[in-house]
Amino acid sequence: MRSLVWAGDRLVDPAGGGASVGLDGSTTRRSVSWAYPFDRALVSQDGQFTVLYTVLGTKGLVARKPRSVARELNRSFYHADAYEYPIAVGRLPDERDVLIHCPDGYNRLAIETLADGERLASATKRARDMFQSRLSLSPDGRHLLTAGWFWHPYGTAALYDLAAALQDGAALDDGGDRSFSAAIDAEVESACWLEADQIVVSSNPDEEPLDGERGEALRPGEIGVWSIGQRQWVARHEYPGHTGTLHAMGTHVLALHGHPRLLDPFTGRAVEEWPSLATGLQTSSIIWHQEPIPPVAVDAANRRFAVAGDHEVAVVELPDTVAGE
Repeated sequence: MRSLVWAGDRLVDPAGGGASVGLDGSTTRRSVSWAYPFDRALVSQDGQFTVLYTVLGTKGLVARKPRSVARELNRSFYHADAYEYPIAVGRLPDERDVLIHCPDGYNRLAIETLADGERLASATKRARDMFQSRLSLSPDGRHLLTAGWFWHPYGTAALYDLAAALQDGAALDDGGDRSFSAAIDAEVESACWLEADQIVVSSNPDEEPLDGERGEALRPGEIGVWSIGQRQWVARHEYPGHTGTLHAMGTHVLALHGHPRLLDPFTGRAVEEWPSLATGLQTSSIIWHQEPIPPVAVDAANRRFAVAGDHEVAVVELPDTVAGE
């Protein structure tokens, strides 16, 4: 499979033409052959739109269900072959479905309506010199989290208030919430939403801190939980090794470096792991030098995730007592 998303109790490969497999083992063949090697997919909250793109390329498209192309997407060529395509879909508090990407430059975020591409807000030419990547909207649609990089290269994260951005696109220029950025004195390995007010951030243990003088800031080799409302870390702990990509799973996070591990972000402790499932060695948005990363689909609402292998898809379902709420 090229991509993997949940559709009820089925796992679908939109980039591969819509082939699917059910939890009962039933399969369906692809229904369309895209005339381009897309290898990633996002699906809107209502399931009516699919966004396909090439993770290390410049091309993408928005398709209406089941296979009608609504519009094409592009990003800057600048180092596009090195890091993940910056793109996310989500829903704003006013119920508008939006697409957030970087059509005007590697550092210039833009917010558009998903269906027709109406531009709602965009960064200006004065935007911070940051390669935007790994975009995600908060569960309540009020904030945008990004986890990209800047030269030399060095991984970083930024937090943006979408209400402010919709009032004035320049709010997307300066790197977002300064209290959040200042609270990280390490190379960011991954970041994800735990809930609308809380972000989990992990840092690379192999890199030096930026200045080493911010005692309350996240340090190399740590995992922390940041509260937007309190503007501080509500938990910070050392974590041995790399977490890789993080996904929220109830009150825990799924860490995908090497193989899946379920972590308690408030203690840094691994409560479960699945060493037989290979999930790649990603530690940054920069992935050009790594072997292809197996597709992973996370269904946090139903406490389950799936990993695509060469010839099968493995599904792991977590009991309520493990994932928690």
